[in-house]
Amino acid sequence: MIRIYILISFLCLTACSESAIERLNGTTWVVNEYFADGDYLYQEYSFEKINDSTYKELTFNKSKPNDNLKLLSTHLLIATSDGIRCETKDTSLNLRCSTDKNDIFFDYDYVLHGENVKMRDAWIYKDDSTFVYKIGKRKDGEFVGLFMQTDLKRK
Repeated sequence: MIRIYILISFLCLTACSESAIERLNGTTWVVNEYFADGDYLYQEYSFEKINDSTYKELTFNKSKPNDNLKLLSTHLLIATSDGIRCETKDTSLNLRCSTDKNDIFFDYDYVLHGENVKMRDAWIYKDDSTFVYKIGKRKDGEFVGLFMQTDLKRK
C-alpha cells in the first residue's frame, strides 16, 4: 500500500509572480481521492498572509473518509529577492520546487516500501478554482509513474 501522508503539501513558489502568490492568500484547496492502490487521501491546504513577505500554509488530512480532520503540517512561504523560500521542519525530504507559468512542481525524496524514491507532486493550473493534482515517481524532472491524478478544488 502506498502511504504518502506527508505529500508535499505546501507551495514553494520559487520564481512565481506576486499575483500567483496573492491568488492563494485566503484560499483553501481540497483533494479527495483514492490512490491507484486503493489508499484514501483527503487533504486541505489553507493559505494566509502573515505580513508583507510571509504566507502561512496549513495542511489538514484524514486517512479514512469518516475520520476527523487533523493538522498534518505547517509551512511558511517567504518572499525573498530571489523568489520565494519555503520553511519546513521536515528537512529529510530534500525538497526542490519549481514553477512553469502558473504550474507548481515539488520534487522530493521519499521512502516507499523501504525503497528510496524520487517523487514529484504537481499542481497544474486549470482555472482559478482548479489545479490538476498529480503525485508520482519522477526521473530527470518528469513523471515515470503516477500514483494519483485528480482535480484539486478551491473550497
